[in-house]
Amino acid sequence: MSNRIISIYEKILSFCLTLLLVTSNILSKSSFADSISSPDVFFSVDAVSIEKSGISKKIEEKYPFLREFAESLNKDTNKSLGVYDAMGLREEDFTHFSFRLDGLDSVYGASSVGTISLSQIYIEMNLGAKVRMDVTGFMSWLEAQLANELRSKKAVKKVLFENIMDQNQLQFTIDLKELESLSLADSHEAISVDSNFSIHINLEENQTNIRGFLTNPLDYELMESDDFEKKSLLSQMASDRQVSLYVRIPESLSSYDLRLNKVENPIFSVLEGVGEIAWGMSFRDDSVFFELILACKENSVATALAGLVQGSLGMARLAWMEDASARNTLDLIEKVVVQAKDNYLKIRLDITEKELGQFISNQLSSIAPSPHLQLHTTGPMSLTGQEAPSISLPLLSGEEFSLVSQKGKVVVLDFWASWSRPCRTALPILVEVGSGYSSSEFCLMTINQDESQEEIEDFLESYDLGDLPVAMDMNGEVSKKYQVNGMPHTVIINQLGEVEKVWIGFSPFLEKDLVKEINRILGK
Repeated sequence: MSNRIISIYEKILSFCLTLLLVTSNILSKSSFADSISSPDVFFSVDAVSIEKSGISKKIEEKYPFLREFAESLNKDTNKSLGVYDAMGLREEDFTHFSFRLDGLDSVYGASSVGTISLSQIYIEMNLGAKVRMDVTGFMSWLEAQLANELRSKKAVKKVLFENIMDQNQLQFTIDLKELESLSLADSHEAISVDSNFSIHINLEENQTNIRGFLTNPLDYELMESDDFEKKSLLSQMASDRQVSLYVRIPESLSSYDLRLNKVENPIFSVLEGVGEIAWGMSFRDDSVFFELILACKENSVATALAGLVQGSLGMARLAWMEDASARNTLDLIEKVVVQAKDNYLKIRLDITEKELGQFISNQLSSIAPSPHLQLHTTGPMSLTGQEAPSISLPLLSGEEFSLVSQKGKVVVLDFWASWSRPCRTALPILVEVGSGYSSSEFCLMTINQDESQEEIEDFLESYDLGDLPVAMDMNGEVSKKYQVNGMPHTVIINQLGEVEKVWIGFSPFLEKDLVKEINRILGK
């Protein structure tokens, strides 16, 4: 199709065709043996439950920059999705999503002779929102998009049919074959587009439920999603999970495709014995629980896979043991539980609030450029040239730090938190700089952000920072006085108690710049 506009229904067609092309070479010739079919692939997300969980609220409150980071990533995406405006919905209005795929086995016979039929599979997607969508606006938008793509309003009538719309519902069907013939898409001769895609939108009070499914003449009954979760491999997982994924491995993946590759990769000979995979996430009050279950065809396969996983984790431990920047990841690896029982391999990981915060901080730091050390510009947040706000905080040692008692010295204040990777990089440098001056002329004080004494002591021990002077700003009042919005946040105060510099972020030139500034103030 034209690249000028990509409508949501072009994506649906593209998804269906691509999915079949990718999977056609790994499907078996078996037909439906049971009258009730369970999904080959099932995925669901309960966004409302995740948002309400204790761990989500705590992480967001403690690390508000995470939401800001996510929102900044969504802005550009949302701008390109005019469908949101047409529906009268925002991304955060959506509450749940599920996807199922059935019938993969049935298309192998057709694919072996070069023809795949959409009528041999079943695809269904469900989406819920906590706001009533604008069905009239959405339908007008859809027709306009199709008319623009197909360059004809008459063509739109051929593509869209069975339209039903009132104040509480919208139903319509897309003729995929007609859409393919009228569009500018490349022809997929190996695929027979002999099914349609239907959309059913129901509005109930302040809710919207959207169901999209590939219509075809399948002659078996589909197992309900709730039933499937109770009876399938998912039933062995934590019942409080909000994210669920199930995949049934087609027989041909082990009997044919892997046989061709296992000479190149020995791991395939082990995976050959896996029949089903289930994965889930549970967002709890104080932790996030991850779980992976592999149903193997024989007990020996589960035992072999357990050994393989444990060996891989052991190698990772050795590789990262000497890397200070990987200590948080190493801690998580140590917590992974691997268990082989009967023909099942179960892998579990429970990440606490503290560990999750540290891990997320590391990941964000790894994908974002290191922030530059910057001079605070003029404006309402600038303290440069003003008298430094007063400070009276308890020290980790049990004593008290008072800024006023440090008059006559150059004071460096550094606001930090253990979950911030840039902070962890900067702290050893600050200690090194401070060691070059006498206590009569210089004072270094680091101010921790809202972490417990136990958390701070554990961090200092882990990173060999026992000599670091730490004041605890438990209620954040001092941080507010110094306008701390990002960390590390470094303030240099002269002998008169006036702010000389305010630096935000970490720079590879931190040591050089600090020494230069301190020496300037001291007249060295």
